[in-house]
Amino acid sequence: MKTFKTNTAVRKSFGPFVDPTDGKTAETALDVTALVCEIYQDKDEGSAVVRTAFSPTASAGDNDMVHIADDVGGYYDLELTAANLNWLGTGKISFYDVDGFLICWQDIEVVHANYFNLKFSTTLGAPAGASLQADIAAVKAETALIVADTDELQTDDYPTSIAAIKAETALIVADTNELQADDYPTSIAAIKAETALIVEDTAVIGALGAGLTALSTQASVDAIKTETALIVADTNELQTDDYVTSIAAVKSDTAAILIDTAEIGAAGVGLTAIWDTASAITLGFGTLIERAYQMVSNKMTVVEATGVVALRNIGDTGTIATGEVVSNAGTTSRDELSWA
Repeated sequence: MKTFKTNTAVRKSFGPFVDPTDGKTAETALDVTALVCEIYQDKDEGSAVVRTAFSPTASAGDNDMVHIADDVGGYYDLELTAANLNWLGTGKISFYDVDGFLICWQDIEVVHANYFNLKFSTTLGAPAGASLQADIAAVKAETALIVADTDELQTDDYPTSIAAIKAETALIVADTNELQADDYPTSIAAIKAETALIVEDTAVIGALGAGLTALSTQASVDAIKTETALIVADTNELQTDDYVTSIAAVKSDTAAILIDTAEIGAAGVGLTAIWDTASAITLGFGTLIERAYQMVSNKMTVVEATGVVALRNIGDTGTIATGEVVSNAGTTSRDELSWA
């Protein structure tokens, strides 16, 4: 069995390749490009066998295969790439060409680099300490200290256990999430931005506000704080009072009023002339306009025998007002209409 270092390119000898007719004559002049090389990876237990295959190259390729110089037994030098050996476990490499030679195979194992180096190195490095036994003793001493510290951590009257630490951490996370969600500054980034502005303004005051020294001691500051508290209280009350539910709603209503006012100002100039003049008219403005239009436009009938007047509707399907035309000493007059 040949042993290979995993994921490492290598050249190895394979054979013998013998004549398929007599089963004994060595083949020393094969056309390697005509054969198929197969690698079967047994890997570990429980995993399916993996097969990879390639055709060797005669030269200047990834898998060059050449007859070994002066060989008479039918052995060849084969290059295997790191990709061919990028696995761990046992397996086989087989060579097949139905006309060229009898099938040839080789059992292999691919091992970890550390194991390969330990197995095939000509010398072993000296231990780091004075002796291997001393190194082991030092490791044991350090391990004992680690165990002691771990036991102390478990019993110290800080968090009593890992579970307690986790519980405290969960509370911290919850508080942090709440802080992020509260309707003050919406994030730590916003707090930092506001703080930067305060620092900047403070610096400006420090540079330009020499007049601040004229403030009357702490009493002035306290008075400012009192006034500020009153302003904050009024602002909070304004936000919750049951008038318009928000500043946005006030602005929306105001905009609608402005639009209506502009429309009245543009289209209803005559309104002021009607309502500002003292009059006995008691009809609504709309009714007044409608009746004036009907008097001018609608059909009106007069019965000559009786003088009865009838004002018809727009479609001439019914009477909407009636009256009477009378003659009095040569003067003909129409009485006031009675509206239906």
